[in-house]
Amino acid sequence: MAVNMTKQEKLRAGVVGLGMIGGGIAESLLTSGYLPAVYDVRRESMEPFAGRARLASSAKEVAALSEVVMICVVNAAQAESVLTGGDGVLSAGKRGLIVCLVSTVSRRDVLRLGALCEEAGASLIDCGVSPGYLAARNGMIAMAGGGDEALERAESVLSGWSKEVIRCGGAGAGMAVKLARNVFTFGCWRVAKEAQHLVEASGGDPHKLLRAIEASDPEGELPLDKLRRAGKDGKIPPEVAEKNYPLMVKDLDAALDLAEETDVSMPAALAAREFAEDTLDFPRPEEDASARGIAAADRVYRGMGAHLASRAENAYVGETLKNVFGGVWSRGGLSLSSRRLLVMGVAAAQGRADLIRTQALGALQNGELTESALQEAVLQLSYYAGWCNGGAVARGVSEAIAAFHRERGLNDPAQK
Repeated sequence: MAVNMTKQEKLRAGVVGLGMIGGGIAESLLTSGYLPAVYDVRRESMEPFAGRARLASSAKEVAALSEVVMICVVNAAQAESVLTGGDGVLSAGKRGLIVCLVSTVSRRDVLRLGALCEEAGASLIDCGVSPGYLAARNGMIAMAGGGDEALERAESVLSGWSKEVIRCGGAGAGMAVKLARNVFTFGCWRVAKEAQHLVEASGGDPHKLLRAIEASDPEGELPLDKLRRAGKDGKIPPEVAEKNYPLMVKDLDAALDLAEETDVSMPAALAAREFAEDTLDFPRPEEDASARGIAAADRVYRGMGAHLASRAENAYVGETLKNVFGGVWSRGGLSLSSRRLLVMGVAAAQGRADLIRTQALGALQNGELTESALQEAVLQLSYYAGWCNGGAVARGVSEAIAAFHRERGLNDPAQK
């Protein structure tokens, strides 16, 4: 939730680490009247603050002059050194000190560093920030996690360098929100790359793609639509899922078909298709295991679903559809390509070139694995399954690649 920006007690807040973000935070704190001292191991980074704040000789000195210390270093190892080193923040012995960790680190590291602070009588706030380039102009948001008392006391300081403070919850919650936000950003980058490749491989202009996206969604609303529609349980309404699921599947299937036609690898799009039900919180009818199995068999092996369905009266085939494909291959938790690689590992251990061929061909047809990735799998499996079995793996992969080339009207790579 957004925190009230009204200033409370006037705390002093020093900064350790004066890179782009730390230096910007220090500038904002200087403007808002909170900054007593700064410190950085690089003396030149401190020079812009000469005559405006104390240029401390150590992180310990910053802590001695502050009620809140902002730690703005690169990683968890540096943060731990700043906290626990001989001249570190905690060596000041200042009980009640609030340490605000701005560095993006793992949640596990946040909890570990928080325990170190607690042992020394200090409190840790984990505080993800974004965007860093606006740090000097009170332009970042602060995603803060920690104890209620520490967050309450430090509220005015956080507001002194940010445009909005979002209190995310207890210890590690701020970092979790920051990391999740980054997943959203970088995931979008990956999807954009795949979309660009698809347009280029189809002979199109990616700038036209950009124009189409901007013109149809000028405010960038669509990527956030699912989060905004979610109810208190975190799920979108069932009627929305039911309306969008068939459209999502239809369009992704068409896109993946084009990707196969143009030889474009689209793992993110494939994952979106594979986990479409989960994405939309779409309830799978448990009683329809056979239908799930048919759909899963078609995804794993092209056309296999209809073939198995025609023989479902056979007890073995029927149980295979329901349990193997409907119950295992269609589960979440692992991607289709991951499950396929696990099966290839078992087939390799048995020296079954025929099973390797089946899995490798399915991976190529679905765009899950490239030819070079499969060749790398041959080497990996040869070491683990034994060199003799590795020969069977190599044969199965070579046969799959040759069959895939024949399907697409390409030259057999073995004939080059």
